[in-house]
Amino acid sequence: MRHVGRDLQLGRDTFLAVVPSAEDVPADFRLPTKYFCAMVVWDSATASVDSVSRLVESLLRSGCVYVSCWGSGCDRVHDIADEVIVGFQVGLMETRSTDAQDLSATGTQERVIMTTGHGEETLDEALHFFLTHTQPGTEYASQCGSAVALAIGQPAPVVERIRAALLDPRAFRAEVDGMNDDGPGTA
Repeated sequence: MRHVGRDLQLGRDTFLAVVPSAEDVPADFRLPTKYFCAMVVWDSATASVDSVSRLVESLLRSGCVYVSCWGSGCDRVHDIADEVIVGFQVGLMETRSTDAQDLSATGTQERVIMTTGHGEETLDEALHFFLTHTQPGTEYASQCGSAVALAIGQPAPVVERIRAALLDPRAFRAEVDGMNDDGPGTA
């Protein structure tokens, strides 16, 4: 995992992890902040439920409080992530006895762990959402100072596009907003 930049709008450091497969994602990794938002870029249509579940468990154990997904099969990843999160929050999933432990508390909207799937969007649209709208529950917000993009088995052009977005989120948002303004039906 490499530090890429800083998103001044959301007040987060941005990180990129590039791995060949979901099995290569560490079971537990540390970031400079207690909590983080993650964007999983993965063509996971043929991945097993166990593989997706292990990935989500790894993110949760590491302090992830918002999981955003893009790629073929991302809606399935989103659904499986929701199931894993429910198990995590009601105590069915084992957690380490450190920082991630308090993620398992239930009962308030402030402590909700969010998920979104972006199967009908382009990579740029999904990245724009990730860099603009991923707001964790209020209980986590003050300690959520990191944004991680996890590129699993992605080709170099996709990884480079993600890196460019994370390097200068403000310029990336302006670029995507400009493309949307020039689309059909605009005045």
